[in-house]
Amino acid sequence: MIDRADVGRAGAAMRDGAARLGGRLLSTATSGVAKARSAAKPLHPRGEVWTARLAAAPNVVAEPEVAWLGDVITDRVEVRVSTAIGLRPGWPDISGVAVRLPLADRPAGGRHVALSKADLLFASTGTGPLGRFLLAPTLHPDQHPLSTLLPYRGTEQPVLFALRPAGPRVGGVALQYELAFAHGTGPWQVCGRLHLQEQVPRSLEFDPIGNVPPGLTQYRWVRLLRSPAYRAARRERHHR
Repeated sequence: MIDRADVGRAGAAMRDGAARLGGRLLSTATSGVAKARSAAKPLHPRGEVWTARLAAAPNVVAEPEVAWLGDVITDRVEVRVSTAIGLRPGWPDISGVAVRLPLADRPAGGRHVALSKADLLFASTGTGPLGRFLLAPTLHPDQHPLSTLLPYRGTEQPVLFALRPAGPRVGGVALQYELAFAHGTGPWQVCGRLHLQEQVPRSLEFDPIGNVPPGLTQYRWVRLLRSPAYRAARRERHHR
């Protein structure tokens, strides 16, 4: 008789092995791209940084995976809008939006905790049960939906986030996004609205591995997949 625990361990080992191999391939590709181009950043080489404001939906308090949105310092949000490859205009590219959400200092057990932040990285994808896990090059980054692509570990189920352009646009940049979350392949639930305000001459480095939203964690296979590429990107960038 097959032991289910043994099957589970074998499946986890195979998944981690595949993620580790994928991480090495992504790291090698990132380093190769960095050496082949003159831009300081191998991925998302050109982008615009904006100040922004987040308006959380009233229902977030009741949802454990997004209750932390109620602690965001709403008028200190920062957003970077970019394309992954940095191809010239007129060529389809992966659209990217990185969002830094500063979190307010809250009393915890009678003591105050240190100020923290959450970094959410979005890429242009579909929004359907399968499409949300697939990158989608686009000619219209200000009109295309984006998702976090890789899931977070929630309280009981995987959690993904999405941004959907909604409202005015300027210079190919959407100025408003609807923020939503979903459990795995389930339906999207709106949890906030992001308003871009002013473009600023600033450089930002985001860390989706270290700056995880409170109440969520990264799956081991997600860390194995993406950490090597991020380390390679930082290494190449700092060597320039």
